[in-house]
Amino acid sequence: MLLIATWGVYPIAYILGMGAGDPTANQFVYVQVGYTIADILAKCVFGLTILKIAKMKSAAEGMKDDH
Repeated sequence: MLLIATWGVYPIAYILGMGAGDPTANQFVYVQVGYTIADILAKCVFGLTILKIAKMKSAAEGMKDDH
């Protein structure tokens, strides 16, 4: 669920960055900064999700989690 929530940052970054009216160069920069933050968040959460799934599968197969 947290992973899906991080994907919601992309449209929010676009809406907040572009605002209303004619787009300026600064607004495009704000959107790109927002996308960068969204990418970092989404990739970290995705990696932690994969780690959790791998640990759960390993435990289900009887492997120890001692390292």
